[in-house]
Amino acid sequence: MNVLNECNVLLGWNVLQDKTQRRRWENHFSTVVIVPVMNNLGHRLQETLQLIAKDKRFGANPLLRQLYELESGAEDLTRSITPNCTALWRYRTPITLNHVTRKFNESAVARSADCVILGEFLKQEHDLRVVKHLPDVVKLQKLLMDRYHRSLDRTETDKIKLKDFYRQIPKGCTSLLNLSGLLPFSSHSSF
Repeated sequence: MNVLNECNVLLGWNVLQDKTQRRRWENHFSTVVIVPVMNNLGHRLQETLQLIAKDKRFGANPLLRQLYELESGAEDLTRSITPNCTALWRYRTPITLNHVTRKFNESAVARSADCVILGEFLKQEHDLRVVKHLPDVVKLQKLLMDRYHRSLDRTETDKIKLKDFYRQIPKGCTSLLNLSGLLPFSSHSSF
């Protein structure tokens, strides 16, 4: 598909005098060129793989059939995995929260009103991830309050070093030092 032959050149689009014209041009370019190519991209890739498989030059080659994953038979992986097993050499993108977020935002479901809560959750995921550290933060705050509550003045606080505070933490509270890498030291013994 040659996109440039299918696009009509609009007069005046070659002169963009300000940011709003540039933004309008980018939106137009996106709807005319990028969106048609990206729609059903997975389906188009599968069609292309089938065309390659049906091509007599490539489709008969067993190595290329394995490479393009055109073998439809399911392999029995319960007994053993041999070195020529296609499942051993197959790469699949790991499913992570970032992967799910990207796929969700690319899909039409994200624009519909059906998945508002999921969309909001994925937007605020980085904030929600920090919530698991709240108990440790509260313990650290309690430890600080027990140790220094109303016993320091400003001149003393300027003299206290963070390293000295870490040395004074009781042995049972060393897990407080591992607040997701927020604190500079990872273990009690490294001081």
